[in-house]
Amino acid sequence: MKYVIVFSVFFLAINAYAVREVQNGGGGVRMGQTMETFFTANLRFDEDPEVPEKIPGLMRLIDEIESMPIKSSVKGILMAAVYPTMDRKYYRVKKGDISEKTRTGIRDQYAHMLKIPKNNVVVFAVSGPTSKITVLMEEFYTLKESEQAAILLHEGLWMISPGMTYEQVMNLEIDGQAYFQEHSNYAALYRFVTNLGDILSDRTLSLVTSLAIDLKSQILPRENGSTWNTTKLVDLVGERYLDCMILHEFSNYKSNVAKIDYVRSCNNAINYYAVMKATKIPRSYYYQALLVYMGRAGHVSLLNAFDESTYMEYGGKSAGYTEYRNSLYVNFEEPVAGNHMYLTIYDISHQAVGRIRF
Repeated sequence: MKYVIVFSVFFLAINAYAVREVQNGGGGVRMGQTMETFFTANLRFDEDPEVPEKIPGLMRLIDEIESMPIKSSVKGILMAAVYPTMDRKYYRVKKGDISEKTRTGIRDQYAHMLKIPKNNVVVFAVSGPTSKITVLMEEFYTLKESEQAAILLHEGLWMISPGMTYEQVMNLEIDGQAYFQEHSNYAALYRFVTNLGDILSDRTLSLVTSLAIDLKSQILPRENGSTWNTTKLVDLVGERYLDCMILHEFSNYKSNVAKIDYVRSCNNAINYYAVMKATKIPRSYYYQALLVYMGRAGHVSLLNAFDESTYMEYGGKSAGYTEYRNSLYVNFEEPVAGNHMYLTIYDISHQAVGRIRF
């Protein structure tokens, strides 16, 4: 019974969204094992494809992607999926291009797939992931700009990963549109990057964005009141993890495996710290993302600034360690690419003394 309730609520939510906003984005039809569309079977156009400046909502979408606090590599993936080229084409449906019979068939298929009355279905665009062609229906041009941007995002997502489920695409579209319409809606942005990270198998995408959000919101305090994106290292991973790593004598190990096992055990202290901080600061997205990251990847390393084969260590007097540890800070810059997040660690004299790798 519980499964039935959850299943029903999911489709009721989609139905409500259909009536209020842009009625389930572009839509799609499940045929066999892949997502296909009526484009391949019923729609043919001899005219030239639309140029970028003739596609309403496209520039808005490009601007929105550009302004997102995400890796440049991921921005590139999204932009390439939506921007028209010789390989990625858009066609505009004009009155009479599609028969009423074909339109009715499209609505019937969506209504069946989404389990909603066909009178509630409005199709704004259809796409062929293999052909990389999107057809923009007449109804698309009646939408608000932010809604058009959301539809184009929806259609572009199929180009990134045709194997995605319709639920995955809908969740990304809904959260993307919510953020486009209100940039202070960090909850929508956080859900968007978390789900996108899963699809792209990028384990630090949500971690990078959540850190950027918390720094912008000043949830994470900046180092010594700096106006730059700096924050104390101890605020990122906690005292116990730093003590576990910095004070340990790694030279005693005779094998790299033993070193890695010890680092993994230190990582458990981050879980403890993240839960305590998330409890005390529920507005933080970074500590939520850190917990998810630790649960999936579970490995953070504190490396020597000049030799990544060794770990960061403290060479001063024991009496001065606590002050040294608490003065360490990082300067956050969004990574350009890659599946890791590296942050350079500086001491109180602004000298690089290490790197933390997520």
